Amino acid sequence: MARIFKNRVTEKDIRNWLDRNGFFGRAAEITDLELHAIKRPGWRQVFRFTVKAKPVKAKPNSGSEWIDSSSSNRQGSRQSDREVRYGVVLDDQRKRTEAQQTQIFIFESIDERDEVLDDLSVDMLTCSTGQNGDLIVLAVVVVIFVVVALLLGSLVGN
Repeated sequence: MARIFKNRVTEKDIRNWLDRNGFFGRAAEITDLELHAIKRPGWRQVFRFTVKAKPVKAKPNSGSEWIDSSSSNRQGSRQSDREVRYGVVLDDQRKRTEAQQTQIFIFESIDERDEVLDDLSVDMLTCSTGQNGDLIVLAVVVVIFVVVALLLGSLVGN
């Protein structure tokens, strides 16, 4: 199923993090960026994602200069230079600065990522079936419960 909503702010945060941590973030292919968990009232959110990104390579015998070798490569070889990584974003809107607000973790395996997702989402509402999944089901159940309670309350009151 195609994503209904894009989270461009979170995607931008991921790209900036990749740029600062040894990858070409603007050229990265971010897929499966999905809400994984949320803590009431919604300030803390955990996202999961997959990214294909090309690592920045240092010039030979140089520890401080970086080059983008992709300009000399053809499209096919650029795709093969990309590494697949699995990531987690912890976003807390209550924090004052961007550095405190968004934390990004990148892993080489899904198992490592899933372990961190489990740890970060303790005591949170989780969404295990994708962007809409369980959170919508939970919201519908709560609304039905409230409507039934209101109806029963009005019937008993009459």
